[in-house]
Amino acid sequence: MSYHHLSTCECGRIQTVQGLGHLNRRTALLDGLHRSCIDREIKRNTLTAPYQAEIAEQSYRNRRLKFKPKGKYSQELA
Repeated sequence: MSYHHLSTCECGRIQTVQGLGHLNRRTALLDGLHRSCIDREIKRNTLTAPYQAEIAEQSYRNRRLKFKPKGKYSQELA
């Protein structure tokens, strides 16, 4: 199974369905995703408040920048 990042649209649907009070299983059925995918997304991106798509996207981008390889280039080699 390959990994793919959830789109902003999918995150928005998660936020909407969660706001309506539905379970993660219902959210997964509507999006065509597995319920564990929804569970992980909510767990990963819910810090102090309910799940919010904009904050989830921002957190994703921050994590990507933090763990990006620095490369082998340095000023000493130049």
